Amino acid sequence: MKGSNAGTLRGTRPVDSHLKAERIQSLLGRLPGWEASEGNAAVRRTYRLPDVTSALAFVQYVGTLARSSGQNPDLRLHANEVTVILAGPGAAGLTEADLELARLLDQR
Repeated sequence: MKGSNAGTLRGTRPVDSHLKAERIQSLLGRLPGWEASEGNAAVRRTYRLPDVTSALAFVQYVGTLARSSGQNPDLRLHANEVTVILAGPGAAGLTEADLELARLLDQR
C-alpha cells in the first residue's frame, strides 16, 4: 500500500496482523489462566466471581473495555462464571489487540 493510509483500514486505525503460534504461546506465558483454543485462532479464560451479580457486573466491564478498543469478545455467563473468548477479526487469527484486551481484563 502506498500513501499515508498504508497499514490502516480506511485511514482510521492500524490493521492488526495475525500472530503466529509461537508468538501466541510466548504471550500466553504472561497471561496466567488464558489458554489458546480453536487451533490458536482464539484465547479463552473463565473467571469465577463471588455471585451472579458480580458476574453480570464483570460482563459489563468487559463490554466497556471491548467497546473502547474495538474488540468483539464472545462472552458466556453461567451462574457466577464468565468465560471470555477473544478471537481476531472474522475469527481468522489472533492479534496483539486481542491479547492486550486479555491483559487489561486481568488488571481489574
